[in-house]
Amino acid sequence: MGMKNEEQAWLKNKDNAMEKRTFMGDMVCFLFITPLASVSGWLCLQGAINNINHNSPTEAGGLIALMVALFIIYFFWSIVSIRYHVTMWLKWRKKSPEIQLIDLAVRCTKTPTHSPAQVHVNKKNPETGF
Repeated sequence: MGMKNEEQAWLKNKDNAMEKRTFMGDMVCFLFITPLASVSGWLCLQGAINNINHNSPTEAGGLIALMVALFIIYFFWSIVSIRYHVTMWLKWRKKSPEIQLIDLAVRCTKTPTHSPAQVHVNKKNPETGF
């Protein structure tokens, strides 16, 4: 199975409902918080540049500190969230190993790779039995 099939199996598994709920919740938060954090950081930076141009270095410093704090919190949350979900994924994979069955009947009936001239077949003589 490829990675995509394992993800489908994980999503269809009913035993890990809480992990799926937290994963989906974190994905929704990630989709909303990423653009908000980016726009907020950009606005803080633009405000800081504007305040520097208007001789307000204290306000500019406060906006830069706010922007840095925002990005530190965002990246900390992202790293913690990703590590949590990777850990849950690895625990699930360890608990639910992939097992592939091989059909021996099909495998044994495959044609030989050598030519019939090379094969020595012992046929029994119907009269003698040898």
